[in-house]
Amino acid sequence: MSDESQKIQRQALSAEPGETQSEGKSMSAPAFQLKAGTIQAKTAGNAPIQRAGNPLADAVRIIKSSNANTGSSYLSENLVRGIIEAEGEFLRNNPLNRWSESLGLSDTIGPGQLGEPAINDVDTNYAASITQFAAAQSAAPTSWQAKATDPTWSYFYIAAYLALCIQRAENTFNPAATRTLSNDQIGLLDIGIAMYHGAFETIRALRRRVAQENNGIAPQAVTGDMVESEMRSGTETADERSLEQYTQLAQGGFDFTFDINAAMTSRRFQIVGGKAKITSLGNYVNAVPLNAGRGTTYKIRLEKFASASAHGMGGEGTNWYPWRVYTVGREQVAEWTGLPKGDYRFKVEKVEDSFTPDVLRGNGKVQTMY
Repeated sequence: MSDESQKIQRQALSAEPGETQSEGKSMSAPAFQLKAGTIQAKTAGNAPIQRAGNPLADAVRIIKSSNANTGSSYLSENLVRGIIEAEGEFLRNNPLNRWSESLGLSDTIGPGQLGEPAINDVDTNYAASITQFAAAQSAAPTSWQAKATDPTWSYFYIAAYLALCIQRAENTFNPAATRTLSNDQIGLLDIGIAMYHGAFETIRALRRRVAQENNGIAPQAVTGDMVESEMRSGTETADERSLEQYTQLAQGGFDFTFDINAAMTSRRFQIVGGKAKITSLGNYVNAVPLNAGRGTTYKIRLEKFASASAHGMGGEGTNWYPWRVYTVGREQVAEWTGLPKGDYRFKVEKVEDSFTPDVLRGNGKVQTMY
């Protein structure tokens, strides 16, 4: 996440109707059900804080209680851990830490890969929370580099900047004045995580394209499901695939649905946590059974991509893992464990001579950390 990327996120952008400028100040948010819990009421006064000894727990608790807005309401300890995992994985795959839309050289450090603009944003918008966190833990470092890398304070700055990005995502993509969908419906958490990563332009361009492909609807009417469908369409860009990987990992792993729309379907994804669980419901469309082929079987195979070379030429091969058998017309779950980190794909296939018609239709779900 470069200096320039973080500047982009702080600007008032005239991308969608109703976009408003926000520097992440606390705002009252409408009441709605959240993935990460409900909005907490702002605490009255400066009640004494007990020393918990856990900097991550203290950081999340203080930010949520001191900033009763949408951004902080999505915050959780697991989400902060996920951001650290996702940034680490991105850095391993991109040693120069260059997000392709960014300008300038790498200038982010620490477990959350924060730069000076992000640190300054937090200092400006979370002064009261900083005071409380210092009382619970220790005095804040003075330099931005120390704040981004300190084993205690880095948790606070990651959590606060993430909450700030989620709040700005709401202000930009789903402002209250023009809101027609809930924040969960538009996929607000994914957008906020993308903005944390410095990928504002990428997520905005993706949503605009999806709007045009859905009869030219307004960009603020684009749902998270529409974006998910676009990412399964085969027209997604390399940046968009990389960003999807990042946002999924930040939320604890890949958790996505898929459609079985041919005799074989495949989908590439990444495994970090050592296991995968695939739920599949074959020969159903919109939860309605098609009856054909019920009781026969199909299989799902898991493959890991691996580098291969022959005669001095490099390439990409796959390592196969045992396939699992599913029954048509029944929702079933299979699990693979002991999987090394890396890129995988699943393949849905007919079991030889056991299934008619030729096209197996249905849907399923993949989870890799649960």
